[in-house]
Amino acid sequence: MTGDERRGRAGIRVASGKPGGWIGACGLACCVLMLVMPGPASAVCRFEPLAASVTGIGADGVLHLDDGTDAQIADIAIVRPDDALDMIRAEQAAIRRLVDGAPDRWGRLPVTLAGPDNDNTSRMLVRLGFARIDPGARPALCDPGLMAIESEARRYRRGLWRDPANRPIDARDDRALLDRIGEFVLVEGRVESVGVRARTTFIDFTKRWRGGFTVTVPNALWQEITVQTLAPEGLDADDLTGRRIRVRGVLQRWRGPAVELAIAAFIEILEDDS
Repeated sequence: MTGDERRGRAGIRVASGKPGGWIGACGLACCVLMLVMPGPASAVCRFEPLAASVTGIGADGVLHLDDGTDAQIADIAIVRPDDALDMIRAEQAAIRRLVDGAPDRWGRLPVTLAGPDNDNTSRMLVRLGFARIDPGARPALCDPGLMAIESEARRYRRGLWRDPANRPIDARDDRALLDRIGEFVLVEGRVESVGVRARTTFIDFTKRWRGGFTVTVPNALWQEITVQTLAPEGLDADDLTGRRIRVRGVLQRWRGPAVELAIAAFIEILEDDS
């Protein structure tokens, strides 16, 4: 990484400066954004107006508010703070506090952003590639619709996704995986085997017992995945073998590079096994 780059919150690599500003990055997509209505949030995520405004955004994506407090946007991590701040100001985005969310250990309030016409500014940040999905410590996404929006931004290489360092890592690229230990990453690959055990399910991407990439899934979360992700596709655990999937989370060292899945939405089936 050159001196012109820095790592954003949780490991995304960010080029410094703001080439073209958010309006230039938006182009035709921005004209469409105002027509996209936000989908329903999770029933456990209720927001209420907060009488504050954004004065700045740190390199770690934290919002600095005019009342002296800091805030973190629910579900997402801002990766391009300069572009994001320009857009928030242009949209006159209002802050809404998560009703049932307490400040984190750094005192940051969980919030969301909405424009004057109730346009979902958080979705716009993801669509333009100024932010990516990251729910932090929350066990679920308030807005599951963000997954498809981020996928579109990634497909069209918008914003942060133009940088190859931010794109999904091949599950068999050991060197790339080991280089990102401790970071929040996306990993894609073909499943070699699935082992369902009493407490944990293990999804392996190589035949190697040690050194290969593994996804570990706590039992309660695996049951949720079975109902929400596999069953609608007519699949069970055995059917995942041979399928390409995408997972995301913080890379850890285990018997090799590994991710412990945090929420059900963070495993995506990319194609069938044909």
